[in-house]
Amino acid sequence: SIGAGSLQKEFPDIITLEAYFGACPYGRFRDPNLAPTEANLELLLSILRGKDKQALQLNQCNYFQFSGPKAALWDPVFNARLAYEGFFTITSGRGASNEPLPELQPFYGVLTWDNFAASKHVRQTLSRLRRGGREYRLVVSSSLGSWELLEKYQKDKHGTNWLTKQYFEMMQKAAADPSVNFQVHCIDLFAAEGERRPLAGEIGFSIGRGYTSLSGW
Repeated sequence: SIGAGSLQKEFPDIITLEAYFGACPYGRFRDPNLAPTEANLELLLSILRGKDKQALQLNQCNYFQFSGPKAALWDPVFNARLAYEGFFTITSGRGASNEPLPELQPFYGVLTWDNFAASKHVRQTLSRLRRGGREYRLVVSSSLGSWELLEKYQKDKHGTNWLTKQYFEMMQKAAADPSVNFQVHCIDLFAAEGERRPLAGEIGFSIGRGYTSLSGW
């Protein structure tokens, strides 16, 4: 059997910035000949799974940026496949030159619902809300209005929003394709008194039963 100490060492609860970026010192990998195609993605993944010197070097990168025309870089089916393979894609660049930047993160956090509900912090928060006597409701959609609220919040707070309108619309197109295992979710929290503007929200996606949070406000 595996002891608790071994599990803690292999799957730590806290990752420092030094440990995170120390695991991928080479940062971004970009080859001008690496077009955003299924075949090239398969090639990249096969190299990453290898044990030779090339694989060891490539595994010290966390960003893997493809090269090609905008239509191919922003292809909804290709980007949904990236998500399926475990890439967390943000964006890089400014204005019209903005491009998807897929990342294979050196560490991932997985939270099951049972563990989330059992969290002391979550239980205390829910208890405090119940004592307050107010009611709330969650609305799940794929609304552009939710993205507009996220855009305003992120730009007001940080001066930028990596989850651009182009990115959001790409996710909508992927979700609308019945051949793709991908759904976009806008989760908005409203006060139950009929308020039209949400109190908070976030945008993420699901593949099968797994949900990935992208950004919130």
